[in-house]
Amino acid sequence: MNKSNKKNLPIGIFDSGIGGLSIMKEIQQILPQESFIYLADNLYAPYGLLSEQKVIDRSCAIMDFLTSKAVKMVVVACNTATAIAVDFLREKYDVPIVAIEPAIKPAVAISKKRKIGVLATKGTLQSRRFQNLIAQTQQDCKVYQQEGIGLVEKIERPDSNPLSINEILSPLIEPLLQKGIDTLILGCTHYSLIRQNIQQLTGEAVYLVEPGEAVARQLKHVLQQNGLLASKGSTPEYRFYTSGKKVILKNMVESYLDLPEDSVHFS
Repeated sequence: MNKSNKKNLPIGIFDSGIGGLSIMKEIQQILPQESFIYLADNLYAPYGLLSEQKVIDRSCAIMDFLTSKAVKMVVVACNTATAIAVDFLREKYDVPIVAIEPAIKPAVAISKKRKIGVLATKGTLQSRRFQNLIAQTQQDCKVYQQEGIGLVEKIERPDSNPLSINEILSPLIEPLLQKGIDTLILGCTHYSLIRQNIQQLTGEAVYLVEPGEAVARQLKHVLQQNGLLASKGSTPEYRFYTSGKKVILKNMVESYLDLPEDSVHFS
C-alpha cells in the first residue's frame, strides 16, 4: 500500500486500561482529522504489577491485534509497556511506534528547588529504561520516586477499594511533599485522570508534569515526516476495544472525550 492510501488509516493506541485516554485526548485536540483504534487491556491492568515477560507478551498480543487492523502508526500510551517492552516492539514490528515515558527532562527544566517527585507504577520505577532516563537527565536535581500503590486499580474499578481516591493518594503524596518537591511527574497515564485530586493534595505550588502534549506533538511530527497525516476533510472514526468489561471503557470515553456520537464504535 502506498503512502497516499495509508494516510487515512487509523492510528492505534494501547494502554493497560483507560489511562491512555488522557493521551488520546491530547492527540485528538491537535490532530482532529485522524481516526483511532484504542485498545484497553483492562483484564491485565495494572501492568506495573506484572512480570517483565508478561508485559512483553501482552504488548506483543496487542500489537498483533492492532497491526491486523491495518493501523498506520501505534502509540504506546502506557509507561510500563514503554519502559519494559518498547525496544522489543520496535525490533519486531515495522509499523512506526511513538511511545510515552515519564517527563524527566521537562521537569528538570521547570524545577526551581531542584527537587522532583515521580509518581509511577512499580514496573515503571524498577525498569532499566526508567533508571537510565533518571541517570541521564536528572543533572543537579534530586529525584524522589513513589510507587502509586492501589491507584490504577481504584481508577479502573472505583468500587475495588472502600477508600476514596484522596485517602489512597494522601499517604503517597505526603512523603514527597516532606522532601520539599516543587515539581511532580505523573508517571502513569491513569494519574492524569485524577489530576485535580493530586493538585488538591499538593497545592498549586507544586507543578504537575504530564506527558500527553509532548506525545501528541511527537506523533504529529512523525506523521509529517512519513507523509501520513490524514487528508484534509476526511471524516474520522474512533473504535474502542477492551479485554475486560466494555462498560468501564464506554463510560470513561463518553464522559472524558468530546467525540461525535455517530463516529464512536465499541467492540
